[in-house]
Amino acid sequence: MRLIMHIGTAKTATTTIQRFVYANRAALLEHGVGLSDALGVTNNHMLSTFCLPVEKNGKWYKQKNLNSTEQKENFFGKMESEFLAEIEVLKKTCKTMFITSEQLYGLHGTPGCLEKLHGFLAPHFDEIRILVYFREQSSFLKSLYSTKIKSGADVEFSAFVGERKTGHVLDYNAAMTNWAAVFGQKNIDARLFLADRFPDRDIRKDVVNAFDCGVSPEKLDYSVETENQSLGEIGIRLGRINNKVNLRLRPDGTSNKMNQRLIRLIDNSELGHVAKMAFPEAQELYNEYDEANTLLSKNFMGVNKNPFPRPPLDKVANPVTALGTEAAYESMLKLFEEIFKLTSETTTLTKDELRGMRNLAGRIASGTCEPKEDSEALLRMIESMALPPSEEKLAKRRKGDDGGVKRRKRQAII
Repeated sequence: MRLIMHIGTAKTATTTIQRFVYANRAALLEHGVGLSDALGVTNNHMLSTFCLPVEKNGKWYKQKNLNSTEQKENFFGKMESEFLAEIEVLKKTCKTMFITSEQLYGLHGTPGCLEKLHGFLAPHFDEIRILVYFREQSSFLKSLYSTKIKSGADVEFSAFVGERKTGHVLDYNAAMTNWAAVFGQKNIDARLFLADRFPDRDIRKDVVNAFDCGVSPEKLDYSVETENQSLGEIGIRLGRINNKVNLRLRPDGTSNKMNQRLIRLIDNSELGHVAKMAFPEAQELYNEYDEANTLLSKNFMGVNKNPFPRPPLDKVANPVTALGTEAAYESMLKLFEEIFKLTSETTTLTKDELRGMRNLAGRIASGTCEPKEDSEALLRMIESMALPPSEEKLAKRRKGDDGGVKRRKRQAII
C-alpha cells in the first residue's frame, strides 16, 4: 500500500481539503483510499506532534494534562498502536492511504523530525508520496495575517511580515530540499495554489486526481461548508480593536468567549470583508524570493522559471471609499470600539442580537442603512448589553443557546 502525505502548506485550502475527504470517506474507501482516525480528524495533526521534541509541544501537553514523561509516552504509545492497527486493516482493501496536515510541512525546521517521521512510516508502506501546494509569498502572508487577527492578535502587518521573513517560512525551495533529502526528490509532488491550475478551479478535484484511484470527482459530495475566508481591511481594523479591548485570554489564562463571538460576528458580516487588504510591498517581496522560487520550480516542477504570476501593484487599501465618507468610517470604528468595551466581560449576546448587529453592519457596508430606524435599533442593543444579563439571557446561556450565528456558506476554494 502506498501513502500520499499532504503536508500543506498553510493557507492553501488545507481545512477545505481535510473536511472534504472525510465527508467523502465512504466513497473514497470504495475506491481503495483509506483515512486515519488515530492521527486526528479531520486534521491528522497528531503525526507532527508525535515527531516534535517535547519542548516544542509544552502548551499542547498542558492542554492535554500530560505532565509526566510516563503520561506522554503512554499517550503516544496508544496513538502509535492504534495507527499501526489502522494500517493493517486498510491494507486488506486499499491501495492508498491519505494523511493530511499542514503542520507536517514545518517539521523540516526542527533537526531530526523528518528522519523520525520517515523512520516511523517507511516500514509500513511500499511508497510514500509527498503532496504539497505552494502559494505566492505575498498572497500567503496576507491570508496568514487575517488568520492571526482572527486568533486574537493585535499586531501591525509590517511587524508580522518581518517576523515571517526569517528561517525557511517563505523559502519554499530550502524547505523542500530538506524534505527531499529524507523522502527522495522523485517522491515530492509539488503544485501551485492557483485556481486556473485546478479542474473547474477547485482544489478538491485536484486532490482527487492525485489519488489516481478511478473515482470520478463529479461523484463526490462538495456540499460541506468551507471557512477561513480572509478579512478585508475593515475586518482587520475591527478585529484588532476587539483584540485590544477584549483580550482573547483573560489574566488568569482562561479563554474569553466574548472575544471569539465578536470575531465571528465580524467574519460573518459583509462589513468584515469590505475593502480588500493591500500589500504595497508585494512586488518587492516577489523580487526577493524570485531566485528561490525559480529553484523550487526547477527542482520540483521541472520548469526553470519563477512559477508564480507577479502580484498586482497594490495601493494602500482605503476603507473610507467603501463606506462613502471618512466621517462615516471613523464613526463606524468608534461605534464598534464602544460595543466591544461594553461586551468585554460582563455581558452576553443572544443570537438575535448578533444577527441584528451583523445585518446592521451589512447595511452600513452597502450604504442602504436607514439612519433613524437603525440608530434606534443600535441604541436598544447597546442599552441591553450595558445591563447585567437578564434571567432570560442567563437561561439561554445555561442551555447553550446564546452562541454565535451560523456561518454563511461560502464558495470553495480561493
